[in-house]
Amino acid sequence: MARCSHQEYVVSAGRVFSSSLGGIVIIILAAVGAGIGIHFASRKSSSSNGLDSANSTLPSNSSAPTSSAVLLQDVSLTSLHWVEGDGTNQYRVYYQPPNQTSILESSWNSNTQAWTVNTIANGSVQTIRPNTPLAASAGFPNTEPKFALVTDVYFLQSTGTMVEWQNPIHGRTGVWRPENASGLFAAPNSALFAYWHQDLQAKNQTLLALFQDSPTTRAAAWCFQEREFPQPWKSTPHRALSIHPDGSSLAAAPAGDGRDLRIYLAGADDFMKQHAYNIESDVLGPAVNTPFALPPGTPLAVVTEDNRNFYAGNTRPGCTRPEISNAFLTHLILFATPDRRSLTLASWNCSRLCWQYFDMTFLALYLSQISANRPS
Repeated sequence: MARCSHQEYVVSAGRVFSSSLGGIVIIILAAVGAGIGIHFASRKSSSSNGLDSANSTLPSNSSAPTSSAVLLQDVSLTSLHWVEGDGTNQYRVYYQPPNQTSILESSWNSNTQAWTVNTIANGSVQTIRPNTPLAASAGFPNTEPKFALVTDVYFLQSTGTMVEWQNPIHGRTGVWRPENASGLFAAPNSALFAYWHQDLQAKNQTLLALFQDSPTTRAAAWCFQEREFPQPWKSTPHRALSIHPDGSSLAAAPAGDGRDLRIYLAGADDFMKQHAYNIESDVLGPAVNTPFALPPGTPLAVVTEDNRNFYAGNTRPGCTRPEISNAFLTHLILFATPDRRSLTLASWNCSRLCWQYFDMTFLALYLSQISANRPS
């Protein structure tokens, strides 16, 4: 079953703004029976927190799609993007090739404008589960921008145990090794989601991993750290969730403040649910129903869009204002239809009383052509 996730990091003038799928974004999604690679891009407007971002140049591929795309039909993907202080765009895509267990990293940057591929985890040595879910996040060690940005990739071993796989490890660039969350949590029938929020002024950070550790529970494994008082990883099961027992998709994005997320998952009724979740207090809000069918394992991703500059004067909705809830980001939720032959793009923001959505039928012909070439 294909899955995807993405994290966004913009590094500028020695600072990092970390969010899940925000600002300038790239999504790479593999749908079952389709092998789709899709790019969404937008330029990040200037934000009230004073953080700047350079314009992004997205990787491109001029070659026409071929039936070889079918090779990725059951592959999990996760990706990272950040902009370095000199304006260089960095992209990383992590995946497990078909019929293999090793984890590969495809790298691209706006200077060389070329893709390179490296194996970052040997499947046989690390006993990585075939078709493992993947998630990724990134941040500065100890919230210090003077250090190189660290990337974390999460995957499952054959036993169902989650591994946190990190590079650079203890300052050793190019070396991948297990980190603190490895071996602590079991997620035998689960998707994975990872998030790394840092406050470089207050010198604290929260590392978060979401997974389903039983048919009825979504567990939040998280680690809140301050410079003087680092804390170990711990997990909190949320048994009030109406989560699908056969393995829910998982995606999340900030609503505005990087600590305030909205989690998207498949409910026990096969429909998408949304939950508000605060990563520092570990408080989970009640389920918000949506009209969208989301069977177990449906490819799912979320990107954000900042529309604050589109409002004139005092027309900005109250819930988007800092003195109220500061939920100023619009969410664009992309997921496959139940028959896996098309994609739906839904839109949410805090001021809207109903969901807006679009059936991306322009993809139907392409998906049908790919599916027709799928090996029996």
